[in-house]
Amino acid sequence: RSCAGYWKMAKILIIDDDRVLTAMLAEQLAVDGHEAAAAFSLQEGLALLHRLRVDVVLLDVQLPDGNGLEHIPTIASFPGSPEVIIITGQGEADGAEKAVVSGAWSYIEKPYVIRELSLQLTRVLQYRREKLRVSTVPVALKRERIIGNSPVIRRCLDQVARAAASDVSVLV
Repeated sequence: RSCAGYWKMAKILIIDDDRVLTAMLAEQLAVDGHEAAAAFSLQEGLALLHRLRVDVVLLDVQLPDGNGLEHIPTIASFPGSPEVIIITGQGEADGAEKAVVSGAWSYIEKPYVIRELSLQLTRVLQYRREKLRVSTVPVALKRERIIGNSPVIRRCLDQVARAAASDVSVLV
């Protein structure tokens, strides 16, 4: 079942040196109603991220010019804070753990990427939609016993207010 029927069209960047797989993924994403761009190296992918605002990056681990896992924080720092889904042919026992610890949304081994991508995209787009909703919901926070009004304390209190508006658990 396509996730396009449930969520707005997403902009997705595929960074993978496997041109056949990249073409198949781009075609499937287009069928699902998404917009896809492709890069065949980290350098090319980062250059595209400077020009395009994307929702999700499908990132290979082993690329000609480096390890994709090492660049997840850089990718997440681009405008729109794109989510990263690792796609790899280098299935390691602890690969998924390394990917998630590095900041990736999820980890898919290449033999299963076409089969699993739709579900992963549905989940990540739901997450992005909820994250956007929570960050834009105004919340009134009672401040009568809170001392301080510096920019740092205001940012902290804004985070508290956003957390209070959601159903997530928060450790303070």
